[in-house]
Amino acid sequence: MSSSSQSDTPPDTPAAGDGTSSGIRGLADTAQTLGSSVQAMQQALLGNLQQAALMTSSMNQMMEELVRRAIHTTVEAESAARGCALHVKVLNRSPVPLTSLTLRLRFAPRRALSETLGVRLRGPGDGGLFAGVEQDGLLGPEADGVLVECAVPAGLASGAACAGEVHVEIERPVQLSGRVSVGFASPGTGQLLAVENRFGIHLAQLMRCAYAADGGALPEALEGADMLDLDLAAARSVFAVPPAQGVAAGAVLSAEFGRDRLLLRVVSVSDDLRSARCQWLRPDDKLLPLIAVLSEELAIES
Repeated sequence: MSSSSQSDTPPDTPAAGDGTSSGIRGLADTAQTLGSSVQAMQQALLGNLQQAALMTSSMNQMMEELVRRAIHTTVEAESAARGCALHVKVLNRSPVPLTSLTLRLRFAPRRALSETLGVRLRGPGDGGLFAGVEQDGLLGPEADGVLVECAVPAGLASGAACAGEVHVEIERPVQLSGRVSVGFASPGTGQLLAVENRFGIHLAQLMRCAYAADGGALPEALEGADMLDLDLAAARSVFAVPPAQGVAAGAVLSAEFGRDRLLLRVVSVSDDLRSARCQWLRPDDKLLPLIAVLSEELAIES
């Protein structure tokens, strides 16, 4: 009896495991596609976040620059005993309030000094900026200058202003260079920022300048000194000439510091009454260096 052999697997039936492999490959492809999509979304999200951060940073920088440009400071010097009084004002023209507000004044000689001079900065106790502040310092070859500062805890609202006064007392008059710095917190980041401006203090602003129609008995003229042409409008302001009083030949302009005094005699006045020709009178020899500086400050620019 003959027997025929038959295969355990039908001819048209796939081999065992082929369906499972196809499913796994399909899942792998799907997972890969999902992974690529997630990665693309992450990259897009990261790009959007970076762009948003860049826009925020740019907006902060623009706002900070706007605030910087909108902070206005003025410093005016007024002659006082052995120095001057500085009137300081800060105005906030920006649309945002200023917080963590500080104000600093720094002084240094405009020209190099061969000696060291003592300086005292003090604020009057009137409740303004620098009220009650007192700071001693040195100006000279090995001194960096004198610094005085104050804080404004209440800050400064938009459109508001604050003001104060600092008295500068110095051993002898010298031209000074000053810097006023306003510190405040960034409205966007909170980081501390500052705006700085420069100003100068002239020799004439550190001396008591006055006008006398009749100088009485006067010293002789300073030999070898050039005539000095003054703008009469400026001279009226510097030497406090009364508005109702005219400036005529023979009048005397004086600049005093302590017991030291410089005298300038009016020799003639121009026909249009806009300028006057003046002559220095001989002072003590120790005051001769001041004459060149004052002449430079007072002379009409050619």
